[in-house]
Amino acid sequence: MIENGIKRPVRFLLENHCLAAALILTYSGIEMMAFLNLPSGTLDVTRSVFIDWADKYVIPCLRQNASRPTITGKDLYGARCSAVRGTDSRLVREGHCRLIRYASTNETATLVEVEELVGAFFRGVDAFIAETLLDQRRAELLTTRLEQILKTLPF
Repeated sequence: MIENGIKRPVRFLLENHCLAAALILTYSGIEMMAFLNLPSGTLDVTRSVFIDWADKYVIPCLRQNASRPTITGKDLYGARCSAVRGTDSRLVREGHCRLIRYASTNETATLVEVEELVGAFFRGVDAFIAETLLDQRRAELLTTRLEQILKTLPF
């Protein structure tokens, strides 16, 4: 489900140069992974849940270098809101997170290549699944949540 429902469509969009759609689907994928990681009895992905999952699984896989500031899960959440809405998020406008851009602009922004973010997300998904499967309780919850997603979306 994760391969065919998330990774393959993102790869398809990248291969066909549909960068905006690949980006939006990647942020949606982070939200879905955060849902899979929710504790039992919790059903809603909040801002903090998205940020926590991104900080734990995506950020460590994202190439960090001296030429750009360290990106955080909160920065990715602000970028997600901006990408989905097509305009800078309130978090960005109010200075609560960095402005992320995917191509060089005249603005003061942190530059992230879409392909780089997608790669970090894919590696984060793999790390999350591997970690989750090591814990029987979490693995059972993961299976239940995946079944719920399969009921909700046409895979």
